[in-house]
Amino acid sequence: MPVRPIFLFSLPRSGSTLLQRLLARHEAISTASEPWLLLPLLQATCPGRLYSQYNHDLAGTALAEFMQQLPQGRGDYLAAVAKLATELYSKASSPGAKFFLDKTPRYHLVAREVIEAFPDAKIILLWRNPLAVVASQLATNRGGRFLPYTIKVDLYQGLENLVHLQQERGDQLHVLRYEDLVRRPEEELSRLWRYLELPELPPDSKALDEIKLSGSLGDQTGVEKYQQVETASLEAWKDGFASPVRKAWARRYLQWIGASRLEQMGYGLEELTAQVKQIPSALSRLPLDCWDVLQGTLLTMINTRDLRDRFQDLKKGEKSYMIR
Repeated sequence: MPVRPIFLFSLPRSGSTLLQRLLARHEAISTASEPWLLLPLLQATCPGRLYSQYNHDLAGTALAEFMQQLPQGRGDYLAAVAKLATELYSKASSPGAKFFLDKTPRYHLVAREVIEAFPDAKIILLWRNPLAVVASQLATNRGGRFLPYTIKVDLYQGLENLVHLQQERGDQLHVLRYEDLVRRPEEELSRLWRYLELPELPPDSKALDEIKLSGSLGDQTGVEKYQQVETASLEAWKDGFASPVRKAWARRYLQWIGASRLEQMGYGLEELTAQVKQIPSALSRLPLDCWDVLQGTLLTMINTRDLRDRFQDLKKGEKSYMIR
């Protein structure tokens, strides 16, 4: 019998691997580290540019024209993608599993298309303090260097996409915050079991440190560092902003997100801004941070292909957060 998909949407470094491992303790849920299965299949239907060895714009035009020949048009294509994915999820699942959990953070790029293709799927939206997301990404993937320009697609386009998704499809989603999950794991998981229509975990369920996910992606650092749910990570982000340059960037980023979107995510603009102000500044970081900011600005400017695309966006009054 085919399994039913569960999709976990979040920005990268939002605690999605922790939540995935907690859910994977249930015998009814199978999963794999990060499948990335739907990203190329669904982004092929989305407007916008991708950098590839073939002309992606031309491929998108060809696919759109092909879909016009199908009886139900784009709906037939999405149904075929869902059928393919469900078959593969089922083959990757344990015997007797009812669900397959696909946790791929970059699905924020195709979140609407996922829900359109899988109208009966269970959808979980996980938020985390956006400054903690930035700090964790840079610490884990950039060696602590202040290079936020390398993750703009997540910080800007990803956040916008997920906020819009919650606004448009809030009644279909189960929304929770990472901070609440680590402070009250049993309470948050109880809510999740009810949403998934699954019984509570029995007392003899696997411990968190027994859950091993296949695949090399996902939060390997957190898996090794935390063998159980802990709150130690809640304040760690502040060290990632302990310099004048980083604090100034954090204030601008919070202002860009805005009070309304932060409130929808479960956070307060004034509270986060006050926390940034209270972070001590380490002047020893200042020279390297200034160089990193200058480097990011220059590399963005001299990327001629990206510059050309941004110019086209400017003429149309649109934003562009290209993946580099």
